[in-house]
Amino acid sequence: MNHLLFNMLPGTLPDYNTTLDVNRDKAVLAGGGFSSLSYRLGYDVAIPVYNPVLKDVHLNPKSYL
Repeated sequence: MNHLLFNMLPGTLPDYNTTLDVNRDKAVLAGGGFSSLSYRLGYDVAIPVYNPVLKDVHLNPKSYL
């Protein structure tokens, strides 16, 4: 309780680990790659999964205005 855990890298292909292998109890888990079996409604927050392929992508911020 009163803890926020981050799981930014939920494994690699083909074995994504959608659960965090620690005792979460009532802690909020912010992570990517949740499945319907591992997501706890009211506790967990879905965030995007980090993709190392996108590290070299440069977007033009003016194209979004």
